[in-house]
Amino acid sequence: MAIGALLALGLYLTVVRDLSSFRVEAVALSGASSGYDARLLTELEAAARGMTTLHVDEDRLREVARRYPAVITLAAETDFPHGLSVRVVERPPVGLVEGAGGRPVPVAADGSLLEGQPVDRPLPALPGSASSGRRARRVATASAARLTAAAPRPLAAWLERVRQGPAGWTVELREGPELRFGSLADLSAKWSAATAVLRSRAARGARYIDLRLPDRPAAGGFPARPAAESGGAESVPSGAESTSVADTQLEVETRGEP
Repeated sequence: MAIGALLALGLYLTVVRDLSSFRVEAVALSGASSGYDARLLTELEAAARGMTTLHVDEDRLREVARRYPAVITLAAETDFPHGLSVRVVERPPVGLVEGAGGRPVPVAADGSLLEGQPVDRPLPALPGSASSGRRARRVATASAARLTAAAPRPLAAWLERVRQGPAGWTVELREGPELRFGSLADLSAKWSAATAVLRSRAARGARYIDLRLPDRPAAGGFPARPAAESGGAESVPSGAESTSVADTQLEVETRGEP
């Protein structure tokens, strides 16, 4: 009986699992960004030629996926008799640094460079460069990537640039005030406060939003009000006021910028 079982297993391994009756004819891909999914699918289909749903060479599929820096790993699942579903796990880009010749190089949330990775949406410029060998610059890039990766999805597309200065981290928006984060502590709370303040009418016209105290964000840098709007008095900055914004207390600053 044992010999018969071994013979049956040998027959399966050498003949049955590679029969054309189980040849892979359709490959479905999920988990990949639109910037490269069509190209990756084409290459996976080419790699799957000659495979069967009883004999899938995942190492060969992973070799294809490794050409795409954003892909961390993949898993393949068969759909008998001729289907193959491939799901990739990726680390999407969250910003850009300058590469050779000034070309932008995508950066992942952990600060890794995604050389050659297609980008299908606007991404903010981060400090540092792809060719920088200085640890301080690499750390700055990774820190900035951590900051942008924490941004809420609706706001992420509006981020234009991240910079670090004496007062900490600042994010410039494509349209709107700059966001002053200070440190990278409490990023979730700071981004929530930024979203709430940007929706507030009281913050319209502000040049910056100070998020260093996320439970008390401050909007400032307002233009001076015309005399007609201030009851005939001389032109002065808008008076101090306070308004509730999604359970976050917003201070409208009249003092000079810090």
